[in-house]
Amino acid sequence: DGSRDLVSTGLLSLKMAEKPSTTMRQQPPLRFRGQLVRHPPSFAEKQAAKEAQKLSFVETFLGLDELKYPHLWKACLIEIFGTCVLCIVSIGAVLSSFGNQPGPDTPPRVDPPAVGIAIAHFFIMALLILSLAASSGAHINPMISFATILTGHTPATRGVLYIFSQMCGSVIGSQIMKDALPESTREWTVSENGQGQLGGCTYGTLTEKQQFLIEFGFSLFVIVCAYGLAFDARQGKIFGPVLAPIFIAAAIAAGIYSSGTLLPSGYSGAGMNPARCFGPAAVMGGPTTLLHLFLRQRLHLCRSLYIYLSPTSLLLLREQHVHTTPH
Repeated sequence: DGSRDLVSTGLLSLKMAEKPSTTMRQQPPLRFRGQLVRHPPSFAEKQAAKEAQKLSFVETFLGLDELKYPHLWKACLIEIFGTCVLCIVSIGAVLSSFGNQPGPDTPPRVDPPAVGIAIAHFFIMALLILSLAASSGAHINPMISFATILTGHTPATRGVLYIFSQMCGSVIGSQIMKDALPESTREWTVSENGQGQLGGCTYGTLTEKQQFLIEFGFSLFVIVCAYGLAFDARQGKIFGPVLAPIFIAAAIAAGIYSSGTLLPSGYSGAGMNPARCFGPAAVMGGPTTLLHLFLRQRLHLCRSLYIYLSPTSLLLLREQHVHTTPH
């Protein structure tokens, strides 16, 4: 009898291990799935997801209910801080790669400068994503936030607040570098083949069509890598919370090098981050005009719609609506 009880207990334990618990099955899904690194939801996020089960599909997409939760505003502050730090270190990396005023008798410290800029940004982006992903998702890029709004990974209200926060952070970081650096250092990147003061984004002699196509191609490359490596839950299980940010940083570095050495005549390379281009232009009055910003916005819309209209993204939105609607 004793051996029979042991066998029965063992079989029962195996069945319980194979069958997911009712508590785990009924756990509400996480509303915000736009993290570049997956992490377990906090208690506040679980509560928000529970209350969101009564919302309609449109209310879920807009995410206005999140405004009453402190964790949303904390995430916005993290986005301000992260983009500010990104601009500070990125501007320093660009200026350090040039090293002096480029000219016939004063070659840049790294030749071509795009090599040094790409290597520096590989470490900058990987470390920032790993450091901030658990707090806000580590977007620090309006391009990422806008794309995740349309694919349902980020509620619209949170995404708009993120974009505003990122723009503010870029201006703060650029202003800090403007006040911290002497004028001669700020102008190290000012030349025919440079990037404007504070390593800003310039387009030189490129036409509007060339600007659009180059930005579209290299930015799409970053978006494809971010979605394929981080936002896809299946890929997240393969790459885990560490490899995905490293590969995304590598994609950004590859884009910087490939576009930065592509065309001379004052072209600074593909921006791939409107906030990084907006900050120096706002504080220095650089060449990033409203027309360039409009072209970037049009590019982000086209790219995001491309992702949004794909069958995988439409299925994702339908599944989210099913899981967050009471039956």
